[in-house]
Amino acid sequence: MGFEQINEEDTKKPIGRNCILIYGYTSEENKIIQKYSMQNSINECIIVNDDMLGIKISDLISDKTKKNDTKVNYKTGVKAKTILFNAVSNKAIHSFINSFKETSFKKPIYAVTTETSLKWKLGDLIKELVLEKMSMSKH
Repeated sequence: MGFEQINEEDTKKPIGRNCILIYGYTSEENKIIQKYSMQNSINECIIVNDDMLGIKISDLISDKTKKNDTKVNYKTGVKAKTILFNAVSNKAIHSFINSFKETSFKKPIYAVTTETSLKWKLGDLIKELVLEKMSMSKH
C-alpha cells in the first residue's frame, strides 16, 4: 500500500462505476452519507454489511453480489468505519471529505480503489488500512 497526495483541482473522472462503498455505519448514518455523496458528484453508494466483507471489491462494484445474493462467512475482527471511493475525481473526493467534516461522525478510513485493491476482499483491505493507520500513528 502507498499514499499519494490528492490534487484537489483534478476534475478528471477515472473510468468505471462512479460510487463509494460504505462500511460500518448505521442505516441513518448511511442516509446522511448518501446525501453528501450526491452533493459531491458521486453517483452511487454501495452499502456494505458484514456478510459482504469476504467478497472481492471488484465484484461489489460490478453488482455481481446482487445477482447471486451471496453471503460469505468472513470475520475481520475489525469494525472500522470505511469509505472507499471508486472512479471518483480527485476534486470530488476532496470536496466530499471537506463537506463530511460537517457531520458529527467519527472520521472514517478513506481510501481509493486501485487496480490491485479491486482484486482484494473488502475485509482484507479494511484490515490492511487499519494496520497502516496504526503504524502511522506510532510515528
